[in-house]
Amino acid sequence: MLILFVVFWVVVILFVFFTVKFTIAALEDGHEENKKGKIEKARFENLPILKAIVLDTDSIKTPFSKKNVNVCLMNSGVMSSYKVGRMKSSKARRYSSSYSIFSTIYQRPYINLQIDGKKYILNSNEIVLTNNFSNNMVEGNKSGLWGAEFTTDRDLDELLFLNNYDFYKQYTKSTLKQEKEYLEKVKIFCSFRNTYEHINCYYLDKFVKKDIPDNCNNFYAYRYHLREFTFSTGDTISFKGKIVNNKIVPLH
Repeated sequence: MLILFVVFWVVVILFVFFTVKFTIAALEDGHEENKKGKIEKARFENLPILKAIVLDTDSIKTPFSKKNVNVCLMNSGVMSSYKVGRMKSSKARRYSSSYSIFSTIYQRPYINLQIDGKKYILNSNEIVLTNNFSNNMVEGNKSGLWGAEFTTDRDLDELLFLNNYDFYKQYTKSTLKQEKEYLEKVKIFCSFRNTYEHINCYYLDKFVKKDIPDNCNNFYAYRYHLREFTFSTGDTISFKGKIVNNKIVPLH
């Protein structure tokens, strides 16, 4: 009995010891990751910002708002859905959207800019914009404008892409005109599939429906966004970057 008693307490002590050890290690790892995250955030926030004047005068048409502008950049995002409450019966959900830090140049290989009276070419496809955009399309704004934004619709996606139109139609109030307009915008949205990997996954899921790569499972979202940032000749565009050997070097 004495031996069993000793063995029991040895096991208990070892269990407590290793539990405390692993807990401390996990806390230390979490603290280290949090510290690294703060350092990275501070590094990013302290990156230099270039402010340049747009020189391009020829116009392009924006994909969604169909406006003629001199420069257009696109920015993608995803909306996630979270269940609110611990009860299994709870149907309340919270929605949150996050956008990429990168914006991509639309229909241009480069942008002609002027910084401190000197001309430069921005030929990087991805930049981190720092403009404070107006979202009400106020004419005369010289810092660029927030253009149209397209957001996918789960109900319309089910109606149009799940091959059971009559069944899903009874649960939607969309008109044929709305469905046609949505489908046209979806096709424009999917035209960016070579630029954004998650848009390519959306395209494969809705239109191809086979041979979908495993990595597409990482891009599931409640909804997807794609928005326009537009600039006219003379507008100021600001972004993370610096001048190196008389060339613009975007930073992130």
